[in-house]
Amino acid sequence: MDRRSKTGRISFFAYLFYPHIASRISVAILAAILQLPAFFSSCTEEEKPSPVHTKAQIYIQWSEIPTPEALDLFFFFTEEPMRLDAYQQVSGLDRELFTYALSGNGPRRLVALSGMAGDIYTWADIQTYGSLGKLRFSLNDEDPERPHLVGETLLEEAQSRQTRLTLLPMLCAIRIRSVAADFSGHPYAGNPFLNNKLFLINAGMECMPLDEETHGPVSWINLGSLDSLAVERLPHPEMLLQEGIGEVGTKRIYTDKLFYCYANPATEDQPGRPVTRMVLEGHIGPVTCYYPVNLPGMEPGRCYQLDLTLTRMGSPDPDIPVESGTVIVEAETVPWVRQDPETLLF
Repeated sequence: MDRRSKTGRISFFAYLFYPHIASRISVAILAAILQLPAFFSSCTEEEKPSPVHTKAQIYIQWSEIPTPEALDLFFFFTEEPMRLDAYQQVSGLDRELFTYALSGNGPRRLVALSGMAGDIYTWADIQTYGSLGKLRFSLNDEDPERPHLVGETLLEEAQSRQTRLTLLPMLCAIRIRSVAADFSGHPYAGNPFLNNKLFLINAGMECMPLDEETHGPVSWINLGSLDSLAVERLPHPEMLLQEGIGEVGTKRIYTDKLFYCYANPATEDQPGRPVTRMVLEGHIGPVTCYYPVNLPGMEPGRCYQLDLTLTRMGSPDPDIPVESGTVIVEAETVPWVRQDPETLLF
């Protein structure tokens, strides 16, 4: 893909610009602000503005998700308490963004978040990297067609600073690509599995994308069972709950069922954290049963594609694992990218 030279529209936000700080800002710095209105200072007595401010050349990329309306860029000092040095918002974005940003001279930690154009006062309380680290993403605010994106990197101290920053969603996608049922050798052989519901349990409801001590979700939904009322309150309940496939027999059914939640790295071998499961609910004859499929340790911005073969009666409870061999799972992990028009988005 060709690199674009378009830099987008840059918004200026004079944030925490107190008079006692402004009195120490040099004429050169004020000139830089006027030339490129994307800089503000939140320096303390110990962290006075550098006499030289430099532009960072930033190449920002994201996967084939619809283009964010805007990006919020934060520049933090790299020494504790990692105070905020500069902020700017860039809008009018291209798929591969090439932009300049102005911050104090020296190494900086750069954080980028997708946002809404003009919505800059949301960040009025951000003074340090640690305060931004308290940021939470929630399924209450997510749209799988335009998920929240985040990325961070370190800018070197060199006068000519260049960096490539990749933005990823904290969501991951789970796709049921195909299902078949073969109950040969069992008393109920010949009966199909009537799948009426598909849902995720132990799904990540919230995450803290910039908290270095948090690995995975910080709150959950459908913990141990389906909470349909809580799911229906979400703006996009289909992320967690959908109608079933219907009658599943020996002939493999290819489907496009796609679900989303925050990436949960837990696996069965890691006690102390629930494992996210994809559950197929339905009937074999008069018997209600469930097929809970453990998902692998998840990573943000990935898609987990499942091909399932049911071989015997499922579990009586969605949170009780089935016997070994009850479900043959063929799983594939792929990047979250846009496929051909005939397929879904990942």
